[in-house]
Formats: sequence, C-alpha cells, structure tokens
Amino acid sequence: MPHAVFPRSLSDVTIGEAAVVSGLAGDERLCARLAEMGLTAGTSVRLVRIAPLGDPLEFELRGYRLSLRRAEAAAVLVSRANPLHPAAGSNGRAGANAARP
Repeated sequence: MPHAVFPRSLSDVTIGEAAVVSGLAGDERLCARLAEMGLTAGTSVRLVRIAPLGDPLEFELRGYRLSLRRAEAAAVLVSRANPLHPAAGSNGRAGANAARP
C-alpha cells in the first residue's frame, strides 16, 4: 500500500484512517460553516464510512459523527495523525471510546 502524502484533503482519507485538521481552504462561507461544526486546526478526525454511491462521507470527531459531502470534505486540509493521539487509538475508536494509556 503506498504511503499517503500530507498535507491533503479530508476527502482523500481512507475508511478507518485518522488525520488531524491543519486548516480550511476555499469559500469563506463554507470555511466558517465547517469551523462551526468543529473542524478546526488540531482536531482529530476519522473516516467511519462512505455511502454506497460515494457521497456523503461520515466522520467521527469530538465525540460525535458528522456527514459531509465529498466536495465539502475537500475544503478541509489534514495532516497525519499522531499515533499517540486518541483518534489513532489501537481500537480504532475516537474520542471518549479511545484506548486509554
């Protein structure tokens, strides 16, 4: 499996992969809306599933699940998740359900 290139957009992550939001790009209104939904710099995000036709994408962040259209997710820039961060826990669960040290 090829290594992922970072930074990249949230629409490029694979199911089960964790990433950290590094910024937002694009339309000012869309960026404000995404930030209001909790997609701010430093937030850990994990792709949970993709709808059968490829849109929308369901993410887990901040203890809740968020569905975004692929075009919206493309406006969220992400970097590699720190393996010690809760979203990258060994059990694959984020937030309160993450593996504890």
